[in-house]
Amino acid sequence: MWKNNVFNRPIKMQFTNKRKYKYFIFFMAILLIAVIALNFFKKIKRPNIILITIDAVRADHLSCYGYGRFTTPNIDKLAAGGALFLQAIAPSTDTYYSVPAIITSTYSHYHGIKDKRNALVNPLVPTFAEILSKNNYCTGLFSNGYSFSHIKGVDRGFGTFVVNGNIAADELTNISLKWLKSKGKRNFLLWIHYLEPHAPYTPPFPYGTLYIKDKFNTNDKNISIGSSDKTWGGLKIIPYIVAQNNITSVNYYISQYDGEIKFVDEQIGVLLDKLKVLKLDKNTLIVITADHGESLGEHNRYFQHGGMPFDALLHVPLVFKYEPLALKDKKITRQVSSADIFPTILEILKIKCPKAIYGKSLLGLIQGKTKNRDPYIFIKAQIIDHNLAYSLRTEKWKLIYSTKDKKYYLYDLKNDKDELNDVKDIKKAEFKFLSKKLDEWRDREESVVFSVDTPSFDRDAIEKLKSLGYL
Repeated sequence: MWKNNVFNRPIKMQFTNKRKYKYFIFFMAILLIAVIALNFFKKIKRPNIILITIDAVRADHLSCYGYGRFTTPNIDKLAAGGALFLQAIAPSTDTYYSVPAIITSTYSHYHGIKDKRNALVNPLVPTFAEILSKNNYCTGLFSNGYSFSHIKGVDRGFGTFVVNGNIAADELTNISLKWLKSKGKRNFLLWIHYLEPHAPYTPPFPYGTLYIKDKFNTNDKNISIGSSDKTWGGLKIIPYIVAQNNITSVNYYISQYDGEIKFVDEQIGVLLDKLKVLKLDKNTLIVITADHGESLGEHNRYFQHGGMPFDALLHVPLVFKYEPLALKDKKITRQVSSADIFPTILEILKIKCPKAIYGKSLLGLIQGKTKNRDPYIFIKAQIIDHNLAYSLRTEKWKLIYSTKDKKYYLYDLKNDKDELNDVKDIKKAEFKFLSKKLDEWRDREESVVFSVDTPSFDRDAIEKLKSLGYL
């Protein structure tokens, strides 16, 4: 009865054509792979971000930049597994102009810092912390640099903002790590700003003893200590605020500066070790840079910053480390700006950049996909008696205009790395071309896009800022 019933037959998919059957199998395989990939990518989080800025660090005192002293073993390891920029240029020679440029990737006619006593970041210009906060990042900034609390607007976008000028780098690291561990599995932006090695140079034991009698402490010279009524500034003197126990040895203070760098590097090592323990190292983008450099005798200025925009104050370290980029000891020689950090982070996160920023993402350079760069970097610095210096830098030339003496200075960086010989009267064609560009930019800078009166600093704040050389 049931012999010929369809239910008694083996179940087979009916394909009249073997080719159609192969297409069906291929389609099902692609569909399966797509489903697996979709579930996989759903589990992938955007990377965490750690930005480390070290105050007053010049690139040529890090061992990964070829310095003879082994000052930065932990930063060296990061650079060996990441990208090291050999020609990173700060936006200015002090914190008050550089930090706003880093966090907004704009020049001062947009970010609004016109004067150190009127330091308010334009509230209409977004900071990178605000953008990341809107993209569901937990945000925390921790600094032992007193000036951070007096740049109004740096805290915008940060859910946690801690500035304590009374703690050292080790305690700052511990506080930062406590915050990081409290975030659980949420994406975070952690910014740590170490004041060390800002003058006065007072590294804790044993860091202050590491380099005093090493092989690099030769050909020393002694110079006078400045008077107590002028704590900063001056030529061929050790600033009064820097001096220790009437020591006049230049090499002694350089050894202490290097000891401070080594101390901070050790704290970075503590941070990196903890990231591994917390299993955060594989999905965390780490960026290390400085807000500006430090004069260690160049142009007869010792142990200070601010002032004329020479490379001793502008050439800063810049390291990017992010495991998914699969980098290995990549060295990038092209000139870049610290203001490029902001758009680079956003491109890695696939977040759209604000239109007003002037920085350019470095991701193409990091991945070796592009060499096209704007050849010009513009710099603004405050010099003596609130005068300003404006500068245009290319990989070969640097042009400076000083409002104090109303003069231009042109330096050939390829043949005069110490910037000692003004060649504007020799290289007339280059001077004419570059001065036109610098004047156009200076006109924009001197135009007021944003201006606001902020409350004056109280007397204690003014004295503290003076002690750090900011006023």
